[in-house]
Amino acid sequence: MNIFIEVAKQNSITNVDMNLNIPKFYESLGIKKLEIQVGARLFSRSTRQIVLMHV
Repeated sequence: MNIFIEVAKQNSITNVDMNLNIPKFYESLGIKKLEIQVGARLFSRSTRQIVLMHV
């Protein structure tokens, strides 16, 4: 849940991985697992940014 909150605040996985000191792969995996549990896409992703979606 901490990953979700930080990514939502910063709109960046790169910034969050530096702050939480964990690899981007684990952050992306954590977000994907949360999306599966919720049953909805939580972020809109592009090659340059990640933005919280309204669900």
